[in-house]
This record gives sequence, structure tokens and C-alpha cells, in this order.
Amino acid sequence: MNELNCNACGKQFSTKYNLRKHVEALHLKLKPYTCQTCTKTFAYKHSYCQHMQVHLRVAASSDQSFPQAQTLKALSALLTKPYNPPPAPSKAQNKVDLTSVSR
Repeated sequence: MNELNCNACGKQFSTKYNLRKHVEALHLKLKPYTCQTCTKTFAYKHSYCQHMQVHLRVAASSDQSFPQAQTLKALSALLTKPYNPPPAPSKAQNKVDLTSVSR
């Protein structure tokens, strides 16, 4: 199996997708997931979902309302909604060129 290496740090990945996510999160510092309750940002969807579970538990125990999701049902719908990522930055904006990935 061919391994893909990050040109910035040398870490190896088995898929281009995982390499791209690594570069976006760690080297480009992109955080496309934003909590609508406290505005904290996250690089990975799973981290965002884990964070939102905290708000769900707090709301369930204290009947707290949310600025963007007035009910637990609405907040749960946000968590299960498929994420449509923003368009990738242009190659001119990238500091790490994914097209020259070494194998």
C-alpha cells in the first residue's frame, strides 16, 4: 500500500482525504465547525459533535435555552444534519501544496 507523506511534517497517511484533513487542521489552522451556542471553533466534525453533547447535557439538566437552537429537538437536528464543507481554499492560499505529495 502506498503511503502519502505530509510535506510539512512528514507524517504518513493512507488516503489523500486524511492527508488533506491533517494539512487543513494542523498546518493551515482551518476550523470550519463553529458552535452556535458559545462560538468555539473546531477543526474536526467529531470534536464539534462531542462539544455539542456538553450543551445538550447542560440544557437537559437546567432547561437552558440556546441563542440559535431554542429547543433540544432543534439542537439535535443540527448535530445530525450532514455537514457541507466550504470550498477548499485556492492553491495560492495554501501554504502546503497537496499536489506534490510524496509517496
